[in-house]
Amino acid sequence: MRKLILTFALLLSAIFSLCAQQVCFWTNEYKTLPIRVYVDEQYVGDVTESFKSAPEFGAEGTLSIALTPGNHTIAAVNAQGFEYDGWPSTFRPAEDKISFVKIRKDRFPRYCTLPYVIYDPYWYDLTYGPYYHYRHPSRSGSGGSFDYGDGELNTQYTAGLIVTAASLFVTGMVGSIINWNYPDYRFPYFSTGAKLEYLPGVNALRSVAKIKGRIGNYGGMSFIAEGGEALYFGRGWEPTFAAGFGWAYGAFEVDFRYQLPYLTQAQFASLDFSYDWFLNKHLAIDFNLGLALSGYQGWGNQKWNGVEVPIGVGIQYVF
Repeated sequence: MRKLILTFALLLSAIFSLCAQQVCFWTNEYKTLPIRVYVDEQYVGDVTESFKSAPEFGAEGTLSIALTPGNHTIAAVNAQGFEYDGWPSTFRPAEDKISFVKIRKDRFPRYCTLPYVIYDPYWYDLTYGPYYHYRHPSRSGSGGSFDYGDGELNTQYTAGLIVTAASLFVTGMVGSIINWNYPDYRFPYFSTGAKLEYLPGVNALRSVAKIKGRIGNYGGMSFIAEGGEALYFGRGWEPTFAAGFGWAYGAFEVDFRYQLPYLTQAQFASLDFSYDWFLNKHLAIDFNLGLALSGYQGWGNQKWNGVEVPIGVGIQYVF
């Protein structure tokens, strides 16, 4: 019986060897190596060298694998986390010859959003280091004043920004408490509305529905929740949610908001200066200008990659 099983296994192996189609992935991209390749939503290896023309099958730096006949889904992501768009979503290897699949340079237009890539536990490769999927777009390779070479803000700068924001927030709190009982016909209130907001650091336009509650009088406290979609230019649409609270002095406010890490990789923590312009008792236009840290969530961690200056305008109906 054991010999029969062994013979059957060897027969299956031989049949697979005869049926398997040889495929070689190679690239002429040299700036963002290595390139990770996924077949049928499974990581199969990396392309680690660039070539000016098609190399030999099995050449060092290429990715040579055997695939079963038929259609397969394929995807590739470079070392900055950008997804390749230079081939169809499915691939069928040639049956009578080796298939050479070229990954062309300059065809990585947007950050990868494929769940099986983002949550791949091998996203951080021990050989090549972390894939910079979450690098801040506004600073990637810019060498600007906030670029420290590793895609993250340094700890000292981040701490200084947090201390400054906290000081302003506490100042707003003191002013609100002092004027808490001073009467004003506009407050307290509850409102619903909509808002457009641009985040230049991550180059995103947020379109959200917003609810807001304001307690107190001339001095007061507000609570904010908003949700909708954000268009990340170059990456596409993603859900966006944020919640926060703040201190008010008349129609002026100092608010803290946090982008909830839910259904999206982007995040921001913002100190907003806002103003409610009341057109009448029930209708107001609100403006906000903020100072924030923004970035992207990595596998099991968070990274603050850059400074953000969100600016927005909205309309709200006051009950």
